[in-house]
Amino acid sequence: MQVVLNIPITDSGKVTVGSFKGFLALYTQDLMGQKLSARVAGKWLVQDPITKYKSFDYSRKVRFTGAGYKIFVDLYLNSNFLRRDVITTR
Repeated sequence: MQVVLNIPITDSGKVTVGSFKGFLALYTQDLMGQKLSARVAGKWLVQDPITKYKSFDYSRKVRFTGAGYKIFVDLYLNSNFLRRDVITTR
């Protein structure tokens, strides 16, 4: 998995953007119940509210993009802009 940025949002929460097998994945930790929006290659991906992935302590949202592309990801938490990540999919 290729991890671009893993920057803390608050004292305890963080959002990680990664890529595997042609998929782009957004992982969040300690942000349950909030709203995560991402503009992935010009298309919106929304998780409202953020819920646990299976029984783990993090959430995961995945979108197929294909391998070998440079993807721009704009991240928003509760409708507030967080950051822009650039990732090359694998």
